[in-house]
Amino acid sequence: MNFRERLIAARKAKGLSQESLGETLGLSRQAISKWETGDSKPDLDNLIALCEQLEISIEYLCFGQTATVPPPEKKAPSPRIRTLVITGIAVVSTILGLVIGYMLPRKTELSPTEQNSFSMVNSLSVIEATVCYDHEMKATMLTFMTNQILENSEVTLLVEYDHFTKTKRVACTLNDYSYSANLYLLPNCVYRLTAAIAYNGEQKLIPIIDVSVDDNHGYEYTHLWEE
Repeated sequence: MNFRERLIAARKAKGLSQESLGETLGLSRQAISKWETGDSKPDLDNLIALCEQLEISIEYLCFGQTATVPPPEKKAPSPRIRTLVITGIAVVSTILGLVIGYMLPRKTELSPTEQNSFSMVNSLSVIEATVCYDHEMKATMLTFMTNQILENSEVTLLVEYDHFTKTKRVACTLNDYSYSANLYLLPNCVYRLTAAIAYNGEQKLIPIIDVSVDDNHGYEYTHLWEE
Protein backbone atom coordinates (compact mmCIF):
# COMPACT_ATOMS: atom_id res chain seq x y z
CA MET A 1 0.00 0.00 0.00
CA ASN A 2 1.08 3.57 -0.60
CA PHE A 3 0.71 6.58 1.70
CA ARG A 4 -2.88 7.44 0.83
CA GLU A 5 -4.05 3.81 1.00
CA ARG A 6 -2.50 3.40 4.45
CA LEU A 7 -4.15 6.67 5.55
CA ILE A 8 -7.59 5.55 4.35
CA ALA A 9 -7.20 2.14 6.02
CA ALA A 10 -6.05 3.67 9.32
CA ARG A 11 -8.89 6.21 9.34
CA LYS A 12 -11.53 3.56 8.64
CA ALA A 13 -10.00 1.27 11.27
CA LYS A 14 -10.64 4.03 13.83
CA GLY A 15 -14.23 4.44 12.55
CA LEU A 16 -13.66 8.05 11.55
CA SER A 17 -15.09 9.91 8.58
CA GLN A 18 -13.02 12.45 6.67
CA GLU A 19 -15.05 15.22 8.29
CA SER A 20 -14.65 13.93 11.86
CA LEU A 21 -10.92 13.37 11.38
CA GLY A 22 -10.58 16.87 9.99
CA GLU A 23 -12.42 18.33 12.98
CA THR A 24 -10.04 16.65 15.46
CA LEU A 25 -7.09 18.11 13.56
CA GLY A 26 -8.66 21.54 13.10
CA LEU A 27 -8.80 21.07 9.33
CA SER A 28 -11.50 20.85 6.67
CA ARG A 29 -12.85 17.64 5.17
CA GLN A 30 -11.42 18.79 1.84
CA ALA A 31 -7.89 18.80 3.29
CA ILE A 32 -8.26 15.16 4.41
CA SER A 33 -9.77 14.25 1.03
CA LYS A 34 -6.78 15.74 -0.81
CA TRP A 35 -4.40 13.65 1.31
CA GLU A 36 -6.39 10.51 0.52
CA THR A 37 -6.57 11.19 -3.21
CA GLY A 38 -2.87 11.99 -3.38
CA ASP A 39 -3.41 15.60 -4.47
CA SER A 40 -1.41 16.80 -1.46
CA LYS A 41 0.31 15.53 1.68
CA PRO A 42 0.27 16.88 5.23
CA ASP A 43 3.06 19.09 6.48
CA LEU A 44 5.21 17.84 9.36
CA ASP A 45 3.01 19.27 12.14
CA ASN A 46 -0.16 17.82 10.62
CA LEU A 47 1.61 14.51 9.98
CA ILE A 48 2.55 14.17 13.66
CA ALA A 49 -0.98 15.11 14.80
CA LEU A 50 -2.48 12.71 12.23
CA CYS A 51 -0.40 9.75 13.46
CA GLU A 52 -1.24 10.54 17.08
CA GLN A 53 -4.96 10.66 16.30
CA LEU A 54 -4.90 7.41 14.29
CA GLU A 55 -2.50 5.77 16.79
CA ILE A 56 -0.02 4.74 14.12
CA SER A 57 3.66 5.51 13.65
CA ILE A 58 5.07 7.98 11.16
CA GLU A 59 7.29 5.18 9.83
CA TYR A 60 4.24 3.07 9.03
CA LEU A 61 2.18 5.87 7.48
CA CYS A 62 5.02 7.23 5.31
CA PHE A 63 6.99 4.08 4.52
CA GLY A 64 4.80 1.13 5.49
CA GLN A 65 7.27 0.07 8.17
CA THR A 66 6.09 -1.10 11.57
CA ALA A 67 8.29 0.11 14.37
CA THR A 68 8.50 -2.14 17.40
CA VAL A 69 9.62 -0.76 20.73
CA PRO A 70 10.99 -3.23 23.29
CA PRO A 71 9.41 -3.12 26.76
CA PRO A 72 11.36 -1.07 29.28
CA GLU A 73 13.71 -2.98 31.54
CA LYS A 74 13.06 -2.90 35.23
CA LYS A 75 16.71 -2.25 35.89
CA ALA A 76 17.71 1.35 35.29
CA PRO A 77 20.26 1.67 32.46
CA SER A 78 23.71 2.96 33.20
CA PRO A 79 24.48 6.62 32.43
CA ARG A 80 26.64 5.55 29.45
CA ILE A 81 23.83 3.46 27.92
CA ARG A 82 21.37 6.25 28.59
CA THR A 83 23.61 8.72 26.75
CA LEU A 84 23.99 6.37 23.78
CA VAL A 85 20.22 5.82 23.58
CA ILE A 86 19.47 9.55 23.72
CA THR A 87 22.11 10.25 21.06
CA GLY A 88 20.73 7.47 18.87
CA ILE A 89 17.16 8.78 19.18
CA ALA A 90 18.32 12.30 18.30
CA VAL A 91 20.17 11.06 15.21
CA VAL A 92 17.23 8.93 14.03
CA SER A 93 14.77 11.78 14.62
CA THR A 94 16.95 14.17 12.63
CA ILE A 95 17.30 11.73 9.73
CA LEU A 96 13.57 10.94 9.78
CA GLY A 97 12.72 14.64 9.80
CA LEU A 98 14.96 15.27 6.80
CA VAL A 99 13.48 12.31 4.90
CA ILE A 100 9.90 13.37 5.61
CA GLY A 101 10.69 16.98 4.74
CA TYR A 102 12.17 15.84 1.43
CA MET A 103 9.24 13.55 0.60
CA LEU A 104 6.43 15.93 1.48
CA PRO A 105 5.45 18.25 -1.37
CA ARG A 106 6.22 21.89 -0.87
CA LYS A 107 4.35 24.58 -2.68
CA THR A 108 7.26 26.79 -3.66
CA GLU A 109 5.68 28.00 -6.87
CA LEU A 110 2.23 29.23 -7.80
CA SER A 111 0.29 27.51 -10.56
CA PRO A 112 -0.18 29.49 -13.80
CA THR A 113 -3.75 30.34 -12.76
CA GLU A 114 -2.62 31.50 -9.31
CA GLN A 115 0.26 33.48 -10.81
CA ASN A 116 -2.14 35.19 -13.21
CA SER A 117 -4.64 36.03 -10.43
CA PHE A 118 -1.86 37.31 -8.18
CA SER A 119 -0.41 39.43 -10.97
CA MET A 120 -3.80 40.91 -11.92
CA VAL A 121 -4.77 41.74 -8.33
CA ASN A 122 -1.32 43.10 -7.50
CA SER A 123 -1.42 45.45 -10.49
CA LEU A 124 -4.71 47.07 -9.41
CA SER A 125 -4.66 50.74 -8.47
CA VAL A 126 -7.12 53.58 -7.96
CA ILE A 127 -6.96 56.27 -10.65
CA GLU A 128 -9.75 58.60 -9.52
CA ALA A 129 -11.95 59.16 -6.46
CA THR A 130 -14.62 61.71 -5.51
CA VAL A 131 -16.97 62.30 -2.58
CA CYS A 132 -20.27 64.16 -2.67
CA TYR A 133 -23.48 64.43 -0.69
CA ASP A 134 -26.46 62.47 -2.05
CA HIS A 135 -29.51 64.52 -1.02
CA GLU A 136 -31.93 61.80 -2.05
CA MET A 137 -30.18 59.15 0.04
CA LYS A 138 -29.10 61.71 2.67
CA ALA A 139 -25.70 60.05 2.66
CA THR A 140 -22.16 60.64 1.47
CA MET A 141 -21.38 58.90 -1.81
CA LEU A 142 -17.87 57.76 -2.60
CA THR A 143 -17.14 57.03 -6.27
CA PHE A 144 -13.81 55.64 -7.40
CA MET A 145 -12.27 54.12 -10.51
CA THR A 146 -9.57 51.47 -10.80
CA ASN A 147 -7.12 50.97 -13.63
CA GLN A 148 -8.97 47.79 -14.63
CA ILE A 149 -12.20 45.95 -13.83
CA LEU A 150 -11.78 42.29 -12.90
CA GLU A 151 -14.83 40.24 -13.81
CA ASN A 152 -16.41 38.34 -10.90
CA SER A 153 -14.28 40.21 -8.38
CA GLU A 154 -15.77 41.22 -5.03
CA VAL A 155 -15.21 44.87 -4.10
CA THR A 156 -16.06 46.22 -0.66
CA LEU A 157 -15.15 49.38 1.19
CA LEU A 158 -13.42 49.34 4.58
CA VAL A 159 -14.54 52.36 6.59
CA GLU A 160 -12.19 53.12 9.49
CA TYR A 161 -13.02 55.81 12.01
CA ASP A 162 -12.49 56.93 15.60
CA HIS A 163 -8.79 57.52 14.86
CA PHE A 164 -8.84 54.35 12.73
CA THR A 165 -9.50 51.99 15.65
CA LYS A 166 -12.97 50.90 14.46
CA THR A 167 -13.80 49.39 11.09
CA LYS A 168 -16.95 48.48 9.21
CA ARG A 169 -17.37 46.98 5.74
CA VAL A 170 -19.68 48.47 3.08
CA ALA A 171 -20.59 46.78 -0.22
CA CYS A 172 -19.65 48.60 -3.43
CA THR A 173 -21.75 48.80 -6.58
CA LEU A 174 -20.20 48.63 -10.04
CA ASN A 175 -21.60 51.25 -12.44
CA ASP A 176 -20.03 50.90 -15.89
CA TYR A 177 -16.38 51.66 -15.11
CA SER A 178 -16.58 52.96 -11.54
CA TYR A 179 -17.48 51.69 -8.08
CA SER A 180 -19.67 53.57 -5.63
CA ALA A 181 -20.81 53.20 -2.02
CA ASN A 182 -23.21 55.17 0.15
CA LEU A 183 -21.82 56.12 3.55
CA TYR A 184 -23.40 57.65 6.62
CA LEU A 185 -20.61 59.75 8.12
CA LEU A 186 -20.81 61.61 11.40
CA PRO A 187 -19.81 65.31 11.28
CA ASN A 188 -16.33 66.34 12.45
CA CYS A 189 -14.97 62.80 12.50
CA VAL A 190 -12.12 61.66 10.24
CA TYR A 191 -12.74 58.51 8.21
CA ARG A 192 -10.28 56.42 6.21
CA LEU A 193 -11.81 54.68 3.19
CA THR A 194 -9.99 51.65 1.74
CA ALA A 195 -11.03 49.47 -1.20
CA ALA A 196 -10.80 45.70 -0.57
CA ILE A 197 -10.75 43.83 -3.89
CA ALA A 198 -10.95 40.01 -3.82
CA TYR A 199 -10.42 37.93 -6.97
CA ASN A 200 -9.82 34.18 -7.34
CA GLY A 201 -8.62 33.81 -3.75
CA GLU A 202 -6.33 36.86 -3.92
CA GLN A 203 -7.04 40.17 -2.20
CA LYS A 204 -5.59 43.65 -2.35
CA LEU A 205 -6.29 46.61 -0.08
CA ILE A 206 -6.01 50.01 -1.73
CA PRO A 207 -6.27 53.09 0.54
CA ILE A 208 -8.42 55.66 -1.24
CA ILE A 209 -9.12 58.71 0.88
CA ASP A 210 -9.11 60.27 4.36
CA VAL A 211 -12.27 62.37 4.64
CA SER A 212 -14.28 64.39 7.16
CA VAL A 213 -17.62 66.17 6.75
CA ASP A 214 -18.92 69.27 8.55
CA ASP A 215 -22.47 70.12 9.60
CA ASN A 216 -23.19 71.73 6.21
CA HIS A 217 -22.06 68.69 4.23
CA GLY A 218 -18.75 70.28 3.34
CA TYR A 219 -15.83 67.89 2.88
CA GLU A 220 -12.16 67.95 3.69
CA TYR A 221 -10.15 65.07 2.30
CA THR A 222 -6.76 63.72 1.33
CA HIS A 223 -6.37 61.41 -1.65
CA LEU A 224 -4.28 58.50 -0.37
CA TRP A 225 -4.10 56.82 -3.77
CA GLU A 226 -2.10 59.77 -5.10
CA GLU A 227 0.61 59.34 -2.44
